[in-house]
Amino acid sequence: MLRIAPHGQSFEIFASVPEEGGVESWYVNFQEPLRRGPLGFDTMDETLDLIVAADFLSWRRRDEDELELAVTMGVYGRADAQRLYDTCAVVEASLVCGIVPWDRRWHSWIPPVAR
Repeated sequence: MLRIAPHGQSFEIFASVPEEGGVESWYVNFQEPLRRGPLGFDTMDETLDLIVAADFLSWRRRDEDELELAVTMGVYGRADAQRLYDTCAVVEASLVCGIVPWDRRWHSWIPPVAR
């Protein structure tokens, strides 16, 4: 698993990478931006996710139903949910334009050999 946390962004990318290298897919996890804490980094997952194909040409939203349930249960307000949908839409719009909002060079990353 490769994790990419673009500075100041409200998402982090988790990439599935087999031993031989090359990303299988990109998992965009919408969350509070990382904050440095006394023991490392703090964040809070915000339910909505986006699964992006390895070639960046297709994607699908994940857990919209869970986000709506969280709104119904009062975990999020409607404005919070709209902010998440808007953030997701910005990432999707970038991908439509061929702009990947994280460094594409990670696409061919090969994990270090275990010792």
